[in-house]
Amino acid sequence: MNVTQLRETLAQTEFDAASAFAICRDVALAWQDPKIPIAQSLDLIVRLVAQKQSLVQAVPNLGDMINDILRVAGLYPYIENETRWTNLLAADAMRLPALEDITLHLEQMKVFGLLISGKSLILSAPTSFGKSLLVDALISSKRPPCVVIVVPTLALLDEYRKRLRRRFPDYNIITHDYQSPAGQLNIYVGTQERIATREITERVNLFVIDEFYKLDLDRGDNRALALNSVMAQYAKAADQIYLLGPSIDEITPNTLFPKAVEFYSTTFSPVAADIVDYTANGPNIDELIEVIEETKGEPTLIYVRSPQSAARLATQIIERLSDPIGDLDQLGDWLADSFHEKWILANSIRKGIGIHHGRVPRSIGQYEINLFNKSKIPILICTSTLIEGVNTAAKNVIIYDKYISKKKLDRFTYDNIKGRAGRMFQHYIGRIFLFNPPPEPSTLGIDIPLFSGFEHASDEMIMHVPIDSLSPRAKGKRELLLRTSSLPASLLQKWSRFGIEQLNSLRDEVESRLSAKDDSFVWRGFGRYEEIEAAFLLAWNNLEFEKHGMFSAEQAAYFSNSLRSAGNLSTFFARFVRSEGLAAQEPIDRCFNFLRGAEFTFPEVLKAVEDVVNSVREDLVDYSFFARALQNWFLPGNLRTLEEFGIPLPLIQKLNRRLPEENPDEALEVVRQMASNGDADLSPLEIDILNTNLS
Repeated sequence: MNVTQLRETLAQTEFDAASAFAICRDVALAWQDPKIPIAQSLDLIVRLVAQKQSLVQAVPNLGDMINDILRVAGLYPYIENETRWTNLLAADAMRLPALEDITLHLEQMKVFGLLISGKSLILSAPTSFGKSLLVDALISSKRPPCVVIVVPTLALLDEYRKRLRRRFPDYNIITHDYQSPAGQLNIYVGTQERIATREITERVNLFVIDEFYKLDLDRGDNRALALNSVMAQYAKAADQIYLLGPSIDEITPNTLFPKAVEFYSTTFSPVAADIVDYTANGPNIDELIEVIEETKGEPTLIYVRSPQSAARLATQIIERLSDPIGDLDQLGDWLADSFHEKWILANSIRKGIGIHHGRVPRSIGQYEINLFNKSKIPILICTSTLIEGVNTAAKNVIIYDKYISKKKLDRFTYDNIKGRAGRMFQHYIGRIFLFNPPPEPSTLGIDIPLFSGFEHASDEMIMHVPIDSLSPRAKGKRELLLRTSSLPASLLQKWSRFGIEQLNSLRDEVESRLSAKDDSFVWRGFGRYEEIEAAFLLAWNNLEFEKHGMFSAEQAAYFSNSLRSAGNLSTFFARFVRSEGLAAQEPIDRCFNFLRGAEFTFPEVLKAVEDVVNSVREDLVDYSFFARALQNWFLPGNLRTLEEFGIPLPLIQKLNRRLPEENPDEALEVVRQMASNGDADLSPLEIDILNTNLS
């Protein structure tokens, strides 16, 4: 039988003795056939594992034969109920002394061998490979005193934080700027923006970037500047580098970086996937409902391009679903009371449909993922924020959109999305439902600017990265930028992400306004509405930054003032929501988007404006008090940080008088005790949210 025939045979639900033995024999022969690509023969073996119970029912001793095939193919984690010493020995050899509960597959062990020898490595492997597990394996085996891990999203940051805290209780896991290193063992985990703003003075023993493809400037990611800056800052001095990502075919040559970095690419995957084609009619809500009905009860991700698309699709599904596919009325009611009654998530969750994207509060997103992994939320509509590295128990992935934001999906992003279907030991065979034709196959190369000394990088990048990482030509460009600017070099380097020309333009406007006796932006402390607007206006007029749904400086100031005076989130939202149905989602989404901007972007913009103003006239303004208050969403002390650890903002506001406001770690422990003791101020649902998120 050929590969297609073998797949069809393995899709059967029942086997007799003859057919069961024949399929095992033919799969073993396929593995040994040099004409069949390894990825295809491995796919057959995974399908064999998925049918193991049925095959063993037909021929009781066939399990030994299947285990032999698994050993030869290197899929050691799947070997079970084994009595043969050869298979037992092989599986045992793939366990690490420090991680006895983990068995590596063959390709993982090859990569681990390179890492444990001290080599710096760039790994390209499928989503299901287990790339991040090798980070844990390396830490447990080498016990490096200082580890720096850079992740692309806060959702992935949360996953790393929880996993590392469970696995390495003797390490200090540092994820926020209020935390300081303690003792001899520290792991820094953060997004590129967070790591960039920290001063890590220890010698870095292991430097990791998860989803390293985001270093490539040609991908159009506006966060690439911060990621490349972090790479340039720590990679050169680090004892070892480990960069991981999926579906990369080649890396541009390393011509100037002084450290040898090996590129290792593999297609080895311990899960299989079936493609189900719905492309004939394009995205079609009626056909989507058919798929949802067919997969009822199976954890299913639906990929869409944006938060707006998620709200639109959730509304369409709710209108057409005859019966709820989940029982989460209490959660829906709580979300409606705590945020806004017209929020689409509050309505969709009652039907068993979750929504996950970058504007959903992190604590709510964490709880949703947990419910999804426990099959309590069968459907999770998501954008790329859940696709980039976060592990879920999804059996099915529905790729409903062909865009990511405003760009068409390329082959790389498409592979990353479909790689979320299937999970070792849970869903051996995932299913991918396509509503648009897949991108054309292409070779994907990634350019790491540090390897060429930022030779072809933008002015902003050249100013932002450490000078010793630049090529001679790039250094010449940097010197020219400094000669043609009136701003100090330290200021240009610190804030170059807002644009070199734009910073110079801002300085010119400040000088012009001060000469004209316009001091509306000159203030200190908490700031009145007009003063806040004037400071924002300088930024809006000149700097390049993510506006987070704010159309003007006036609107940003108004939202800031409204949040400051609201007292709680439901009051804040109520001030902006006047419409019904899908139209209500736009102002609700803008409120969430503003909160995300208030958390980092807007305070950083105000700090940049402050530095430029004070470079014109020393110590003229001080926006730091207001910027810090805005960053903390006007909560006392550092309590806003608790939301990141899984405590929803409505509960922080509810409990804040009982919490130590300056020490989030102590506040976390207080909340844990409240939840475990069933505190009278908390409902059963709130207790479950806290126990789930803080576990």
